[in-house]
Amino acid sequence: MTSNVSNPLLLPEIAQQVASLSENRERLGLAYTCRQLFGSVIPFIWESLRGVKPIMSLIPGVKFVEEPIVSEYGSVHDVITHIIIGQNALTEDWTRYWFYAPFVKNIAPFVSYKRSYGETLRVQGWRFLFMKLNGVTLLPNLRSVDVERHNLSSCFDQLAWFALLLSPSLQFWYLGIIQWDYDSHDLPIPFNLLFGAISRYYSGNSSHTMPKRDEWYPSERALTSICPNEYQEGLSWFVSTPAPINLRYLEIPLSPLTNVLWDELYTLGCLPFLEALVICFAYAHDEAEHKFRNSKGPLPSNMFPCLQNLRLTMIPNVSLFRWIWELKPLVSGLSSTHIGGWEIGFDCETFASIVVQLLHKNSPNLVEFGCGFRVDSEGVELLQAAYELLSVMPIKTLVLDGVDIGSFPPDYSENTFPHLRHLQLQAEYHAAGCSTYPKIAKAFPNLEYLYIDPLSYPNRCDPSNMNLEHTSFQSIEIYIPGIRLSNKKLDESTRKFRW
Repeated sequence: MTSNVSNPLLLPEIAQQVASLSENRERLGLAYTCRQLFGSVIPFIWESLRGVKPIMSLIPGVKFVEEPIVSEYGSVHDVITHIIIGQNALTEDWTRYWFYAPFVKNIAPFVSYKRSYGETLRVQGWRFLFMKLNGVTLLPNLRSVDVERHNLSSCFDQLAWFALLLSPSLQFWYLGIIQWDYDSHDLPIPFNLLFGAISRYYSGNSSHTMPKRDEWYPSERALTSICPNEYQEGLSWFVSTPAPINLRYLEIPLSPLTNVLWDELYTLGCLPFLEALVICFAYAHDEAEHKFRNSKGPLPSNMFPCLQNLRLTMIPNVSLFRWIWELKPLVSGLSSTHIGGWEIGFDCETFASIVVQLLHKNSPNLVEFGCGFRVDSEGVELLQAAYELLSVMPIKTLVLDGVDIGSFPPDYSENTFPHLRHLQLQAEYHAAGCSTYPKIAKAFPNLEYLYIDPLSYPNRCDPSNMNLEHTSFQSIEIYIPGIRLSNKKLDESTRKFRW
């Protein structure tokens, strides 16, 4: 017999293993040890960046000037970072930049290790950068972008950053909540550049007739009138941005008005690899309620071919939920969904007759569901809502957030739901207290994880009065966050039990 001896790791492989477990300071020390280790470790150092300064400092002719913002009391409460791109960016050698830029795969451009709350950036000389790139992608191997705190930049700077960071290689794009400058309402909101790029791409590469909206394409008149020092008519910086057709995860704010939303969803539905979509709806006035109807027909059946996870936040009312869940190509393949931040509360009957029935009808593969009820949804007890859903769908993971956890519904006292594995309940009140735990254990015999968080004190209960039946050999992890625990370490504020 031949002995099975493992192959020893080579020096570059050892260096990469060490680098993957180290912080940046240790990685730098390792990289500067010798040329061989430098080549092995540098990709780890540049793979994920917080802030744009590391990468922008490699561009010839770029300078950084920090301007302190002084409060009325004379103290410095913030700093504006001015990024000045000089004309010599057009003529000097970019070899050093192009050596490091391909290593960058993840970037959060508007936060840094020094200012995690957000960088206030002001850029001068955009025209030199766009002229030099001439359509070439700034970061050719970029995989993910998180634009948290982008609203600290001016409206034009936001557009420019978005145009630079749109890349065909992008797979994860976190757009978050848009806060826009009302004085620049003639400019498109930055994420509209995404819709414009996708619509342009598939207009020439698809059999679909792609929707086009004026706001997806910046008006040169608006750009030149608002930013005359930066933009000159005819430069077309924002009409040739590449389409990130490889997106797998997208977090984006969308309009709640269905005539706009239909066009946006149609465009996103063309992305062939999109697996997860998080939508945060913008504010809608009550008078817009009548517009929540499908006036443009169904989506084509081949839309959203890979979508498995859909999350909706700040959804204004049940009418919009009904409208969305009738778009079957969007919801039919889902295995996970979370609906949070309902702007209008509703009772348990509405939840059962509309939400649960639509989920059951149009999302038959759903195994994970989460829902956040507003505080004015006073008729919704979380345990009641849980049983309404579980009685018709084999959900394995259920997360509910609302006003009252409630007591065990008597209508379901003899029912068991063996498919549920994880249950998380968070509410303002838990009037029934610990007396519900044995009933939960009986109703969910295969439960592996239970998280209950009453944000106020639950009623006291006497364990001797609890009917503790041995219902399962399954051990359950139970998390019950403590309330105002004194003299305890922070990591002890959540107690963990195993039953």
